[in-house]
Amino acid sequence: MTTSNEKGNAKNIANALLLIEFIIELGTTYNPTNSILSLSNLQSIHQLAAFQQQQVNALLAPYALAVDNRELIFSSLNKKVTKLHNVLKTTEGITKLQLEDFMTIARRIKGKRLSKINPEEGTTHHSISQLSYDQRTNNFDIIISFLINTPNYNPNEIEFQIDSLQQFKNQMIQATELVNTTYIILNKARSLKNDTMYRSQNNLVDTFNKAKIYLLTIIEAETLQHKAISNIIFRKI
Repeated sequence: MTTSNEKGNAKNIANALLLIEFIIELGTTYNPTNSILSLSNLQSIHQLAAFQQQQVNALLAPYALAVDNRELIFSSLNKKVTKLHNVLKTTEGITKLQLEDFMTIARRIKGKRLSKINPEEGTTHHSISQLSYDQRTNNFDIIISFLINTPNYNPNEIEFQIDSLQQFKNQMIQATELVNTTYIILNKARSLKNDTMYRSQNNLVDTFNKAKIYLLTIIEAETLQHKAISNIIFRKI
């Protein structure tokens, strides 16, 4: 669940605390004229970043679970459409043209194309079919409308009846809405954290890099302390 970016954020936060510990050991020797580099300000930046990262971590699970739930619901869509096609084939009075119309909609859901993609167009690995969740849901709704307006479509099996299909469509909509809701909350938390760590005027990475430069200036070179501080890295993700 944890992304490489989140690991990088955690590393920056951990390194910030490590640099603060070196500064505390120096005591009054650490005395920059720039108030932004003061120990108290560094501690405030670190504490805020650590809190915001914890907020992000707490929101990762609900988002991941929502994504998994949506995947589970949508995973049966293609098979369901195939079964509906077979049911339609056995419906009294169904015409070849109606079956073709059904398959036109079905291909949009399944992402199938009537012809191969030209590799020279640069789209070898990208289907132009409508595969987004919203589009697939919309196309399934079109299938439901198609079946409602198909004379004699009235299967005995509950799974293929219009009410069941509409219930399934509503599950698809709700699953996507939950993903969107959890993503918006997570994205907002990430944005706040990224402002603190990377984008604000006195962000964590830039500020702690300046503090590191000051430390390396006041500490004698070739010492173990100087080498240890040199190895503390702050990177923008």
